[in-house]
Amino acid sequence: MVPRSKFLAVAGLFLGAAVALADPPAKPATPPPEPDQKKLLPYMESWEKSMADVKTLIMECKRDDKKVTFDTKDKFAGKAFFMKDKDDIFIFIQMVKMDKKDPTKPDASGIYERFICNPTACYEYVPQEKKIRYRQIPAGKAGKGADDNLLSFLFNTNAKKAMERYKLKLAKEDDFYVYVEVRPTLAADKVDFQVAKVCLDKETFLPRQLWFRQNNGDEVLWDLPSIEKNKKLERKMFDKPDLPLEPGEKVSKWKYEEMPKEPEPRVVRPKGEK
Repeated sequence: MVPRSKFLAVAGLFLGAAVALADPPAKPATPPPEPDQKKLLPYMESWEKSMADVKTLIMECKRDDKKVTFDTKDKFAGKAFFMKDKDDIFIFIQMVKMDKKDPTKPDASGIYERFICNPTACYEYVPQEKKIRYRQIPAGKAGKGADDNLLSFLFNTNAKKAMERYKLKLAKEDDFYVYVEVRPTLAADKVDFQVAKVCLDKETFLPRQLWFRQNNGDEVLWDLPSIEKNKKLERKMFDKPDLPLEPGEKVSKWKYEEMPKEPEPRVVRPKGEK
């Protein structure tokens, strides 16, 4: 599968608004009271319940990438489409790099990202190399191909399993949002991120923001300002993509490139679960 870090980079977690993350308010003289951790499980169960009847989601997405190593900040914007059919998960994400001076307009570089995942394979566009990289999902794991990416974590929530797998903490809450801190406990998850924070809309209990920090210090903030629930989506949009044709081309210069299988499963399930 495409590593979770790609979208946790493929696409949260703490702030109510992106501005609050980038420029936190001055620390109050008297720290606010610690949230009541007894509320965490009911909030997680509300999150799970809100997703129980979800068949499709259409999401407006914004993403801020902060790379410490190169001291760069990039912005992306686009849409994500999510479909769930019994145990099968389908995901389509398309993002465009935005201009740094005017983030309402695409960057002149034309850089974009596209990711498709269905029960049999995951595909990632690499336009700079004119390649579509893909990884087959082993037989018997249908529906599990997207288990380790951002949107599956956010939109296929199981409260009990999440609390078993991660160290969760109710970071804070206000009249509109619930903020949950997520820390990895499994070795496979620790490779992907140090800490994450998710912001849930208190009315719908759908995710509003996702923030996480990778082991190298890079930070990613996903903002989901608009989510449409159970709108009709065509299954074919999640099929294996055709190789793109440039204007005037009859034969595409793009190529498929199969990625090696991951040596270990990205998801470690509770003992006894198949």
